Amino acid sequence: MALMNKLPDPDMPVAEGHDQWFRKQVADAVREADNPGTEWVSHDTILQDIADQRAALQARLKGHAG
Repeated sequence: MALMNKLPDPDMPVAEGHDQWFRKQVADAVREADNPGTEWVSHDTILQDIADQRAALQARLKGHAG
């Protein structure tokens, strides 16, 4: 997923630039969601992945503690 791929043009007025950027992000997301090849990940899977990453980081931090 490449949602945050381009920030607004810095030379454009802020509101206009943000509006264009936001509309592109939504259009890209809808296009990706409509693609039959899109792989969906369940919320439970994401939560487990976050928990696993957090546990791994905590273990690393404990290994580096004084």
